[in-house]
Amino acid sequence: MQRNFNLDLLKILACFSVVVLHVTGRVVFVNNNYTLSHFFYYAACIAVPIFFMVNGYLLLNKNEITYKYIWKKISNILIVVFSWNLIILIGKLIIKREFNNPIYSVVENLIQRGYFWQFWFFGSLIIIYLFVPILNKYFKNVKSVVLLTCMFIGISLVIDLISIFRSLNGDSIVQINVIQTFRLWTWLAYYLLGGLLGNTLVKNKILNFFNVKWNWAILISSLTISNIYQYNMAKLYNAVNAEYFYDNILTFVYVISLFILVLRFNFKSLNRFILLISSNMIGIYILHATVIKVLSKLISFDKPLLNTIIIFIVFISSLLCSWIISKIPIVKKLISL
Repeated sequence: MQRNFNLDLLKILACFSVVVLHVTGRVVFVNNNYTLSHFFYYAACIAVPIFFMVNGYLLLNKNEITYKYIWKKISNILIVVFSWNLIILIGKLIIKREFNNPIYSVVENLIQRGYFWQFWFFGSLIIIYLFVPILNKYFKNVKSVVLLTCMFIGISLVIDLISIFRSLNGDSIVQINVIQTFRLWTWLAYYLLGGLLGNTLVKNKILNFFNVKWNWAILISSLTISNIYQYNMAKLYNAVNAEYFYDNILTFVYVISLFILVLRFNFKSLNRFILLISSNMIGIYILHATVIKVLSKLISFDKPLLNTIIIFIVFISSLLCSWIISKIPIVKKLISL
């Protein structure tokens, strides 16, 4: 199968956006005034949706997906999660003489708890994988695909409206009561969207309908409006987290327009650079939280300008650590799925 460097670039943008969220969040969560960090934080809301869309694009349009294939993918995820927890276990035993059951730690991680809380994404992915062979069969019929995708997007939009009305009445929003692992209505909406855009017929119709100028115009306007909307609605929600806006129509438009724009272009001159980062993306995702913890003890994250510089320091440091691990045969499996 020919490598799709456009999808690789989308994964890199998503991975970089995860780093942006977790670095700029250090300013956003403590500073109510709109800063450069707020702009980058809400602009990075594409992170998780893009990850799910790319995965859906790749898997839902395969000729056939068997449960044997799915069990293998789930096993790979669990091995990686268990291995990293085993490393933490050994470290704690040596340094603190403290023992944590690695199996329990794996379960914790998959529901957004414990040291590797960012592994909640793998938890959601595992659940979705269980439905992929069934969904893959639906993707043989374009009408069924469109209907199913619209249904889940509709569910997300309804939940977003319910959250708005609940917040107006002083109640907590729906999303805040459901951990990210189990917000399957949202992840399935983006997963199916990715699959839909991976359908050659659908993709070509969309690319022909919206020219490049319109694509840029929609992207820039949706980025700007959604950024302002999220900043102001965060006050109403009494929660600034970007994750609470994934169900919003503005986020859907922003994410879809970016996804389509990246699919348009030929990045042949950047292929080697894209491949380098893309092959270390899982490593960056796993390591960046630890890099942030270490750097936060050395550098202050609370100044917006310095915070912006730290984004690149964290990303490059995580990339370097991942690259080093990838060159060691015994442990390179730690950063590959």
